[in-house]
Amino acid sequence: GSADEYLSAIATFADQGYDGLLLDGDSNLYARAVEVCNDVGITWISCMSQARDYASPYMMGDAYIPGQLFGPNVGFNNTQFGIDMIDKLEEWRLENYPDVPIEKVGVISITYSVAVQLFERATGAEMRWAELHPELGAYDPDPTKNPTNFYIADTISGSMDQVTAQNLVTQIMSNPKGVEVWLISAAFDDFAMGAANAAENLGLTDKTCAVCIGGSNLALQ
Repeated sequence: GSADEYLSAIATFADQGYDGLLLDGDSNLYARAVEVCNDVGITWISCMSQARDYASPYMMGDAYIPGQLFGPNVGFNNTQFGIDMIDKLEEWRLENYPDVPIEKVGVISITYSVAVQLFERATGAEMRWAELHPELGAYDPDPTKNPTNFYIADTISGSMDQVTAQNLVTQIMSNPKGVEVWLISAAFDDFAMGAANAAENLGLTDKTCAVCIGGSNLALQ
């Protein structure tokens, strides 16, 4: 949990003769971690999250790029995960509630904004929803400015866990503003389970679909 200890450990491993390191720390720390690796001459590969300059996102055509890569990477495309979740939710909506007007469909994206790679999934979800339904409003990178009935549930308000997700989703779904059908994209399965519990407690299971990337706990539940 300490950025200073993480960075000093890189130098320590280099002093001990290690040839390379697998980096899997705070994604916001990558810029400095890569600097340290380069200074001590140790090869590195990033793991769960990509080593990017997350402070400088940009657009490449229609594609949102969360920042320049510090090195080659083979791994998750988190923005695409968000797009994929919305596509699956839209498929479910069209199959089960094709006659419900789109203005009565609510979308909730459950995220944790401090974890950049998780928030990329919310970004992808919002971008895709705005693309599918431009009549509801355009994508805006400001998380407080969203298409009609599109909600960002940011668990930074509590903990990155199921209970916080359930509480946030309950708050949103308890004030529906005319919404009849709920589509929920969750950064991972704990959030999706929280959403499923909220829907069940509010008697909205039949009109709610929760989708997540990764994990098997939701399916088991």
